[in-house]
Amino acid sequence: MTTEPGLSKKELKQQKRLRKQERKSARREKKLAARECVSYTGLLETSNVVQVLEDIVQGVKTGQVKVEHGQDQLTLHPSDVAQLKVTATRTHKGERLRVLLKWQSEPQDVAGSGLKISTD
Repeated sequence: MTTEPGLSKKELKQQKRLRKQERKSARREKKLAARECVSYTGLLETSNVVQVLEDIVQGVKTGQVKVEHGQDQLTLHPSDVAQLKVTATRTHKGERLRVLLKWQSEPQDVAGSGLKISTD
């Protein structure tokens, strides 16, 4: 690190902090540039929601899930092992069911789920 003559300790510390922020910002931009995303949020009738979920299930079974919305599209290739997270929430405003499914390129250790979902 080169120091400029005539700078106080406070100014040197500020410069160091700014360089650190710039490096962090550059890493974040690089990470976001490598990310591809297709997103959709909207109100659908239950029958349409079921169809979307069935399409996702079929894609996971075949090892290829293609997501398209407008001009955006992304094809994912689920591995044989995936992490599943299901969260059910009820508040005074309404109910929510979140399903998160993710996998890595390389399979991970498999654990028993203990999860049970039913319609009764």
